[in-house]
Amino acid sequence: MRKINTLKLAEIASIVVIWIIIFSFPTFIIKENDTVSWSGVFRYWERVYPYFVIFVVNHFVLIPFLLFKNRQILYIFSALMLIASISVAYLNTLAFEDKPWNREPDFKERPWENNPDSEKKQLQSDDKFKPTDTEMHKPEKEPRNRDDREPFEPGPPKPLSFPRYLNLALISLLMVGFDTGIRVAFKWSESEQEKNKLENENIKNQLAFLKHQVSPHFFMNTLNNIHSLIDINSEEAKEAIIKLSKMMRYLLYDSNENLVPISKEMEFNQSYINLMKLRFSDKVKIEVKIPQEIPPLRVHPMLFISLLENAFKHGISYKNESFIHIEWVFTPSSILFEISNSKHPNNVKEEASGIGVENTRKRLELLYSNRYRMNIEETDTVYTVSLTLFT
Repeated sequence: MRKINTLKLAEIASIVVIWIIIFSFPTFIIKENDTVSWSGVFRYWERVYPYFVIFVVNHFVLIPFLLFKNRQILYIFSALMLIASISVAYLNTLAFEDKPWNREPDFKERPWENNPDSEKKQLQSDDKFKPTDTEMHKPEKEPRNRDDREPFEPGPPKPLSFPRYLNLALISLLMVGFDTGIRVAFKWSESEQEKNKLENENIKNQLAFLKHQVSPHFFMNTLNNIHSLIDINSEEAKEAIIKLSKMMRYLLYDSNENLVPISKEMEFNQSYINLMKLRFSDKVKIEVKIPQEIPPLRVHPMLFISLLENAFKHGISYKNESFIHIEWVFTPSSILFEISNSKHPNNVKEEASGIGVENTRKRLELLYSNRYRMNIEETDTVYTVSLTLFT
């Protein structure tokens, strides 16, 4: 089932509401004897009708088929022609048509009707103007010759004046401009929404790819450690397998969440560190500092494991003394992680030696954007990574 676009729905709803208000407005103000004067309402609707036609054609025809198809010049020309043609046609129709509701009543009540005093005064007034006997016997003037009279030729109705055309055209132009602006704004919002959706999908795909890079790398290193333990101490190898199973459970279930409690992430990291400790002798000094109280912060999963793997993989030498120092510091709004390992020039650099740090950097950029700081300090003997997350 196709998902309804909320922006499109909001646009249609706003249009319907506005025109309902416009067409229903006269029914509340045009009244006669406390009832709706439908003749006045019809006259109002007749004046609104051309604007409605212009709006419908512009909104549903010109904008989608011309403006949004990058035919701006043709759109402007078509909109102007639409306004001009509708204005001329409508106003000329008003000039030539005789609307029945525009006619004055044929009969008006005379002031002396239904009034005895007025009727009496009118009779007295009529007596003053009665012709006398002399006037009545005056010879009548000869009638004018019918041929001398000028023939009456009714001319065409006088067309409406220019300002009325101009008023209708200007109002229509403003309405078209307003409608086009709103339509473009909704279109821009819709495009931005679609763009953000595609960007989010792209980020999810990139994160999934980077996370899938972490998992095989992690399992490869962990299984190598367990393989080494089998020859050294089978009991510790069994314990390592149990720890690995718990870590796999976190990878399969919790790591798929967008955010996880920092306590679960720390439990996973500590299990990995303990698993690595089983493999190395006392020549490798592994120091871990974790606060006893862990705040209820939430982080994206699997952010620290790549840096831990990188330190254990490239910071250990079986010939020379080695060290790994790991520390977490928590504040109410940030997490500070720092890991340092010994650097051995004789260690052969593998092709994928930088995958852990680079993978972490890419994930941080996608997940935290400008809410993180990552610094790498490298000397001849020490390699240090400092990471600060602002939650």
